[in-house]
Amino acid sequence: MNVHYIPVHTQPYYQRLGFREGDFPQAEAYYRQAISLPRYPTMSEARQDGVVSVLRGLLALISVVDEREGKIGGEESSDATYKNRHYPRPWWQQAYPA
Repeated sequence: MNVHYIPVHTQPYYQRLGFREGDFPQAEAYYRQAISLPRYPTMSEARQDGVVSVLRGLLALISVVDEREGKIGGEESSDATYKNRHYPRPWWQQAYPA
């Protein structure tokens, strides 16, 4: 879930101006993949550790599901998939220390 970046063209004001979903596919793709993590100045270290723990668990679960299906983030997995793109592997497929 991403609450900090919502593509401008999908907001009601811009919809009334004629912008539609699909007009800016890269912005929409980013929105679908990005997440918002809780953070605020008075957040305790224990709360931060809890967020990190939950995130690590979710990343591990996503990796297991994708490996079983032979996919990476819902896409077929292959080296060619990434060689033809101008961005790194999705964040959920990068190695995170335990």
